[in-house]
This record gives sequence, C-alpha cells and structure tokens, in this order.
Amino acid sequence: ALERIRESPPDLVLTDVMMPNLDGFGLLRAVREDPRTSALPVLMLSARAGDEARSSGLEAGADDYLTKPFSARELLARVATHLQISGLRQDAQRERQRMYDIFQQAPTPVAVLAGSDLRFEVANPSFCDMVARADLAGMPLREAFHEPDAIEAIVAAEQAYRSGRTLYVNEQQVRLQRHGALTDGYFSYVVQPIVDDGQTTGVIVVANEVTESVLARQRVDALRSAAERANRAKDEFLSTLSHELRTPLNAIVGWARLLRTGSVPAEQSQRALDTIERNARVQARLIEDMLDLSRIEQGKRVLSVGPREMVRVVEAAIDSLRPAAEAKQIRLQPVLDSHATI
Repeated sequence: ALERIRESPPDLVLTDVMMPNLDGFGLLRAVREDPRTSALPVLMLSARAGDEARSSGLEAGADDYLTKPFSARELLARVATHLQISGLRQDAQRERQRMYDIFQQAPTPVAVLAGSDLRFEVANPSFCDMVARADLAGMPLREAFHEPDAIEAIVAAEQAYRSGRTLYVNEQQVRLQRHGALTDGYFSYVVQPIVDDGQTTGVIVVANEVTESVLARQRVDALRSAAERANRAKDEFLSTLSHELRTPLNAIVGWARLLRTGSVPAEQSQRALDTIERNARVQARLIEDMLDLSRIEQGKRVLSVGPREMVRVVEAAIDSLRPAAEAKQIRLQPVLDSHATI
C-alpha cells in the first residue's frame, strides 16, 4: 500500500491499525514524512475503543479515528467529509501558491517580515535585487543589513512594528554593500504593520529605489543654480560695461560740444582733441574686449591658463589705466614684490 501511495498519491488513505509488518501507525508516519503525501487525509480503523486509543491516533497525525464495529453509512459519511475538506484545503493551497507566484512576479520590491525580531518570511526577487541580498528567508532584519547607514531604516521598521502605525519614508539616503562595494542609494518605502486579532505579528515593506531620479533632480538643481549665477554675473557685467562705456563717451561728447560751441580757448584745443582721441581708444578697447569675451564663449578664442608673474600683470593693468589717471592728474606708483607670482 505504501509503495502504491508513493507511485500515485490517492485522494485519501483508509487504513487499519493492526497490520503485519508495517502497521497503521508506521504507514501514517511514512505518509506524513514524505513531502509529496504529507497533506493526504488519513482515516484509521481499529478495534481498540476508548478516548485513549482515539487520542493516540489523532496525536500521531490521523485526520480521523473510527472504532470497530461501524456502519458502512458512517464510514462513507466520514470519507466524504474528509474528501470535501481535503478538496477545500487543496483549493486554498492552490490559491496561496497563485498569490505567492504573483507576489514573486511583482515589479515592486516587497518583503514580509514576522515577529519582534522582524525575521524575513519572504522577499520577492525585485527586493533581493534592489538590496543585492540573496537567501533572506528566515534572517532577522538586523542580521541582513550590517551597514551603519542602514540602522536608521531598521529602527524605523522596528518602531512601525511596535507602534502598529504605517510608516512612510521618502528618498532616504542609505549606503549599502552591493556588488562588492559600498554604494550610495536613495530609497522610498512604506512599512505596513500586519495585524492579527488586534496584535501586530509582522510588517510588510514595499520599497522602491529612487537614486536615478534624485540624482537627476540634483543635477537639474545644480544647473539651475549655475544658470542663476551666470545670469547674476551677466547682469553685473552689463552694469559694469555700461558704466565703463559711458565714462569715455561722456568725455568725448562733452569736449565735442565745447569745441563746437567755441567755448574752448585756442591753447586748450589740442588738449581737448587729445582727450577725445584717448577716450575713443579706451572705448574701442572696451568694445574689443567685449568681442573677445564673445569669441571665448563661442570657442573661437582659447584662453591660455598658467603661472604668470604678478608684477607684469599688475603693471600692465596700471599702464592701461595711466592715460585716464593722467587726465585726472592722478599719479600711479605701484609697490610690488618682484618675486610675487599668480
């Protein structure tokens, strides 16, 4: 009978207790130890009556215990009942398996943790891939993640379990050991307590890695800040440029008007013309500098970056200011360290 059961599992096993070689209890034990037949309903028949005999059979794992003598009607009724129960059990098992398969195929990382130590009952492949962990089933949460950055997330999950309140976390930065290296990641997750008869028995964690979107937003923010700084610099540049262009232009217009009206004495005419010419050159140089800036931005002119002697740089700057200073009778005398460089 045991060989036939193993070859082709039946819907139900009906066995006597007293049998030669392998008795009913031995058959029951062999059926329950085999994963393929462990869920089969087993009914035991025996001439031994009484509560003690019945308890022994049920404690051994039998689904029912029928004492001889019995009627065919009673036997058929009990067999029919257990076949019906077995069918319902198989339907429930198939439904559980279907739900488990759906859970495993879910694109969103999900894990179920049970008990006060939040031991992983199951984690779908998406969750395992996200955290770069395998074989999480049966492992407590604190043992699964040893990284210092993970402590905050672990404590948050434990608090959700103890309080029985849903926890929402958005874009938490966690450095995890993944693929042989510590990598920074950003995660948004929900910790939902599992409540059974008013008691919290575990939590469900639904998570999602949002590292790419966070980094993309940070890049956009950096570009926006750079653009704002560039706009401020442009406004300051235009304001300065307007002032620098207006200064020589005012001198040119002022002296030209005086010359036209004859208000300048003859002995100062040359000075007036020199002033107009000098300011015109200053304005031309400003325009040329503006064109140089445009060429640099367009890549048509390349700046040569390298060490420079500070003395020459400052002297060149002073020389460029000297004509305007002399016009205003200002004396420029640089005081420099000849060894200074920039």
